[in-house]
Amino acid sequence: MEIIEIKHRYTDYNLFRSEAENIKHCVELAVNQHVDLRGADFSKADLRSVDFRGVDLRYVDFRDADLQCVNLRSVDLKYADLRGADLRGADLNNVDVRRSDLRYVNLSGVDLNNVHLQYVNLRGADLRDIDLSNVDLCDEELQSEYRKPLDK
Repeated sequence: MEIIEIKHRYTDYNLFRSEAENIKHCVELAVNQHVDLRGADFSKADLRSVDFRGVDLRYVDFRDADLQCVNLRSVDLKYADLRGADLRGADLNNVDVRRSDLRYVNLSGVDLNNVHLQYVNLRGADLRDIDLSNVDLCDEELQSEYRKPLDK
């Protein structure tokens, strides 16, 4: 075990500090203790299967993070940076990602129904195996290229 810190992405302020096995364990401790994680820097973190249910994660940096199978049900992710994150298998039911950066995110097979996608950048996102029939992708609500990648 080592001392691991969760810092704010802009100020470098220490949001949480604990003795933990790894960053995933530290985040789970912070979530269980209801720590305010708004603006946290989780870039490049392996957070597979973390239960963030109901947590306010506005302005969080999840760039290039492994978020496979995370529970983000009813999470506020407005203004978050998820560029390059892997969200395969994640529960995004009722997630609010308005004004977030989802460029190059892997959403393959994820259910996007009941996800608030207004003003989201999805340029280069992997949208394979997603049913977009009930997802509102009108131009004024989605500032990006939202085409499905071509299978080669």
